[in-house]
Amino acid sequence: MSIKKIIYPTQGSPFSETFVKAEMELLKNSGVIVEFIDVNALPISITNIIKSIFLHPLIFVYSLYVCFKSIGTITRLISDLDCTLRVFSNIKSISKLYAGVTETRCHFIAKRATFALIVYKLFGYKYTLVAHAADIFGWNNSIHVKVKNAYRVDCISNYNRGYLDAKFNFKFSEKLSLIRNAFYLNSNPFSLPPPHLNEQTIKNTRPYRFLYIGRFVKKKNLINMIEMLDDFSKCYSQIELVLIGAGGDDELNVKRKISGLKHLVVKNLGYCDSVAITKEIKLADFVILLSSRATNRNRDQDGIPTIFLESLALGTPVISTQVSGIPELVVDQFNGVILESTSAIDLYKKLNFFHAEREKIITHFKIWYQLGNGYHLLTKNHSVNN
Repeated sequence: MSIKKIIYPTQGSPFSETFVKAEMELLKNSGVIVEFIDVNALPISITNIIKSIFLHPLIFVYSLYVCFKSIGTITRLISDLDCTLRVFSNIKSISKLYAGVTETRCHFIAKRATFALIVYKLFGYKYTLVAHAADIFGWNNSIHVKVKNAYRVDCISNYNRGYLDAKFNFKFSEKLSLIRNAFYLNSNPFSLPPPHLNEQTIKNTRPYRFLYIGRFVKKKNLINMIEMLDDFSKCYSQIELVLIGAGGDDELNVKRKISGLKHLVVKNLGYCDSVAITKEIKLADFVILLSSRATNRNRDQDGIPTIFLESLALGTPVISTQVSGIPELVVDQFNGVILESTSAIDLYKKLNFFHAEREKIITHFKIWYQLGNGYHLLTKNHSVNN
């Protein structure tokens, strides 16, 4: 077996995504040594930076070039610059950590990938990327060089693969592989929430609990979502909407909208750590995200949201729209609900059917979940077709 030791660069908790934990467990069960390095925790030393620049001037200049490829996104630029300084402050300790390492494994083509790219240039350690929808939209300039230097790019959906393949043309197509979405759902013993949602729920004996996780950005269609849920609470059954997240270009509008609601109950938890998020997903009846399509004014859009992978891994069905790669993961009345319109009546009809057929759907859900079994990260042929 060629892979003996893998390093995962992280930004805080290594298990902030369920599928990272799943992947780590799979690798460890296969005899691979897995270690993490928290990029944000690496100390910054001006003295060490100066020494490292003196020893590796060309690589430092190259690293700055990578950073300034992100200049269109200030947050990304600051993040990449911070990463560069932290790497050059800790070259010796990083070199010791990488003894025996055969690969750096990066989820998200962002700061973690910047770290992997600089380490690759410094020491020659190859790296692989996992392409998520959030990575490949809006950061086109900054990710090109990271994809170009990667040993392999694993796409979590055909949609992501198609985007990367088209964006970077034939040059990097041989690096792209497709890994089955459900592979990431092998992290925890499978269990669905108890079937407490039934016909009595529709008759308003207890509220639905919907959960939204993410930043408050316009592409998430939050205003329309809140208006729909408010209408639903007025006409059909009470909904409690739990919000987890902060920041974004639509945050002020969302807060104004919430302050004027008459029927929908909203609980805004702000930023939460991964433990709290997992708890809220398990408590929710549905995780909801009504993504909208890109427009000429706003070209950013969801491809296949990471939070849906998380939710379905924990047995919580989801509500969404038929946008981009979402239908690859969410099948209407199978493991969630796909809305054709953001209207209360459409949601009501879908939920009525969903709960009338709940026992059948639970069976389907379990079968769907089991489809993720069998994929082995270390097999020679790592491409798996959906």
